[in-house]
Amino acid sequence: MVKHAKPDSLCEQALSIFASCYGAEAGVVALKFLPLGGLYLTGGVTGKTMEFLMRDHAFLDAFNDKGC
Repeated sequence: MVKHAKPDSLCEQALSIFASCYGAEAGVVALKFLPLGGLYLTGGVTGKTMEFLMRDHAFLDAFNDKGC
């Protein structure tokens, strides 16, 4: 019998930490290069975690948190 992970599982916490780090770095890249046409996130990891990144606010919170 396969058990489903609880919403607050260790895996989800780890993914939230990853999303926060990923968002912080994406925000730094946006400030560094000032992409006027938008910032595109691509790659295998982004594609596989997109649903979580849209649902969890860790990515956007870290992206926007630049001390201004």
